[in-house]
Amino acid sequence: MSTKEQFPVKYEAPPSPLLIQLMSRLPLSVRRWFGAQVNAPRTELLDARAATGDSTAEVYPVKMSLADGKVWRIGYEFQSEIVALFKEVMNIQYGPEEANAVIENAPEEIRHIVKKDTEKYRKMYEIDCKKGREGEYLKQGLKDRNFMMVVKLENATGGLLLYSPVRIHEDMRKWLAELGPVEWIVLGSSAHTTNIKRVAEQYPQAKIVGSEGAERKLRAAGMSRSFDYYTSEPVTSPRSIAAANAELHGQGAEIISIDGDVVTNAILVLAHKQLLETDVAYGHHDKTQTSWVEKKDWLNDDVWFQRHYFYEQLHGCKCPNGCLPSYRFQFMDENDPLPVAMGINPRRDDRALMAASLRNLLAKDFEQVLGVHFRCIMPADEFRKSIDAAWGWLDETGNPLNSYNLPQ
Repeated sequence: MSTKEQFPVKYEAPPSPLLIQLMSRLPLSVRRWFGAQVNAPRTELLDARAATGDSTAEVYPVKMSLADGKVWRIGYEFQSEIVALFKEVMNIQYGPEEANAVIENAPEEIRHIVKKDTEKYRKMYEIDCKKGREGEYLKQGLKDRNFMMVVKLENATGGLLLYSPVRIHEDMRKWLAELGPVEWIVLGSSAHTTNIKRVAEQYPQAKIVGSEGAERKLRAAGMSRSFDYYTSEPVTSPRSIAAANAELHGQGAEIISIDGDVVTNAILVLAHKQLLETDVAYGHHDKTQTSWVEKKDWLNDDVWFQRHYFYEQLHGCKCPNGCLPSYRFQFMDENDPLPVAMGINPRRDDRALMAASLRNLLAKDFEQVLGVHFRCIMPADEFRKSIDAAWGWLDETGNPLNSYNLPQ
C-alpha cells in the first residue's frame, strides 16, 4: 500500500503493477483502447434466473411507486463481481492483515459482527475470478441489489425514461410496456454499463444518454449503435446534455451531468422533485456507515457486504474524510499510473469543474434521493450534507459545496 501525498488530500492506494506503469506511458488513444478492453462489460448480469434456468425466481424484490406514479423504483438482485474487479484491475490484496484492519476500523461493540463479514469476504476473495463470474460468487451468496428508476414522462405518448437500466427479463419488459413506451435510456455512470447492450437492443427506438468512455466499453463488448447524447459534448452541440434537456423540456425530467467526474462520468436525473443518483454518494456525512443503508438496518445480515465495504474502503487510514472509497481519490490523481493507463487522464482542472457541478446540483430543488446503490430513500438534506462531506476537498478555496437554504 502506498501513500499519495502530492494530491490535495492524503490517501492510500495499492502500488500499480509493472504492466500498468508501462501502459501509462503510451499514447492516449492506445490507453483508451486498453481501458475499454479491460473494463468491457458482459452482455447481462448473472442472476438467480439465469443461473438456475428458473424463470419464476425472484430477481425484482422491490417495485415502488413515488410522486403519484410518475417515478418508479425497481430493485434488482444479481451476482456481484466487484471482488474480481478489486483483485484483477485495482490490485487490492486481501489477506489476514487486511482483514484485521477492517475489523479494527469498526467500533469495538460490533467487531464480532464485522469479523464474520471479513470471513465471508475472504471466502469470496479466494474464489478464482473466472469461476466466480461463471456463477460461483452467486452460489456462495455474493449478491448485490441495484435500483433502476423509471420516469413517466409528461408527453403525448406517455413515454418512459429508464435511469441506469438493470437486466430486463420478459415479465419486467411486459410490465414496462403496460406503463408506456421506453423513449430514453440514461446511463447513471460509466461504471454501470452491464445490461446496456441488451437493453439497447430491446428498445432500439430509445435515445441513449451517456459518456464517451461508457460507449467505448460497450463497443468493446460488441455493441454497434452509438449514443445519442454525450456528457463531453459542448453545450452548443446537438448531441450535448443541453440538447437532450431541450428535447425533454416540459416533460418532467432534467438530465444533470457532473462535469469533471472523469472516473464515472456521473449523470443524475431530476424528475418530479426526486433526484436519481449513481456513484456520487458513498459514505454518510456522520462517517459511521454508507449512505446506501438505513441506520436501523446497518447491522443486518443482508447488508454484510456494504458494511464490509465501508470499513475496508471508507474508514480508517485509506480514506481521509470517511465518506469516499480510496479509489475515488486515486482515479482523480493525475500522478497515479492506474487512471492514466486506463485512458481516464485526470487533470487538476477536473477537480474545480466537478466542485462547480456538484454545487450546481445541490442548489437544485429536490425532496429526496433515489440512488442506484441505495437500499433506502435519502432525504435531500442528508444527501446534501453527505456530498459536501465527501467532495468538499475538490474546492481548494475551502468554500462549501452545499449552500441550499443557507443565509445569503
